[in-house]
Amino acid sequence: MGWQNFVAAIIQAGNTTIINSQGSFTYNGTPALNNLVVSTTPATGTDPYGNAFLAGETVYRNTAGGWVAANLNPSIGGTIAGALTLYTAASEAGPWIIQGNFNGDSTGSVWLQSSDGSQLTLANNGIANLIAFSGLTSAQLNILDGTAGITLQTNVNGFPYVIPSDGLTYGFGHMIRRNTGSILINSTTPITLYTFSGVTQVGYYQFRSVIHFSSSAGTAQPMFCRLAGNCVMDEVSVHTNVYTDAANAPNQPGVITAQNADTSFCPNLGASTNYWWRHEGYFHVSGVGGLTFTARQGTSAASETFSVLPGSWAELKPTL
Repeated sequence: MGWQNFVAAIIQAGNTTIINSQGSFTYNGTPALNNLVVSTTPATGTDPYGNAFLAGETVYRNTAGGWVAANLNPSIGGTIAGALTLYTAASEAGPWIIQGNFNGDSTGSVWLQSSDGSQLTLANNGIANLIAFSGLTSAQLNILDGTAGITLQTNVNGFPYVIPSDGLTYGFGHMIRRNTGSILINSTTPITLYTFSGVTQVGYYQFRSVIHFSSSAGTAQPMFCRLAGNCVMDEVSVHTNVYTDAANAPNQPGVITAQNADTSFCPNLGASTNYWWRHEGYFHVSGVGGLTFTARQGTSAASETFSVLPGSWAELKPTL
């Protein structure tokens, strides 16, 4: 049976509905190109007036930017039965191009997916997940209330950061390491105090630490700290300051200017004395990998050791 073998032709409220072997078609007025408004069909096709129709239940509308079709078809547009898929076309002659779909399931979760595979999921447990921007090297999500908000974004290396309404930029990946027990430094070979394994992006990092340590009862001994690891660092500029656990203790400033290099000033520790050593600055990572913060004694004498005390910490924070 062909198109003309219709079962019924109904004219109501200015619309014409045709029902035949291909499905049901409702037009805005007399059937013609670009006035198909609703179709319910088992398969795609084209009516005698040049309108390309989609399989399933579809509503067609003309917008300022062209034609839009909202199509309900369990077999097209997503993995969940009942997916609502959005199409666009320059006219109802087609071709219709998928722009995205809206899905849901019996658990109460829903998700929106774009044509490039980006997906926003709203789960019924209160968690929203964004799987975004497939094949692209940067991504951006704006969260706005109409006048202000924040932007979640990644740079070309996939490095995530946030831009709030203050206009400043803040990176993710903040890491803090601390020790709950003493760490004995008894070798001229650097001993690891803290390890940062998550230096996985090229870019700038801010580094800070507060190291509380106690020298042994031996003679005065020098102490050294380093930034090391298998990541590749450059533009290292970490300033240091050492002072004793005493009132009005003098500061002893220094700086670390290279990876695997001692500070420019290494304190000569007095026997049985507690010290604080602060580090603050930044460096650039040009090759990703691990980062370690180490310490070593300056001589090999067994009596000239020191211990890093509990409560010491180091912080690594990516910046842009």
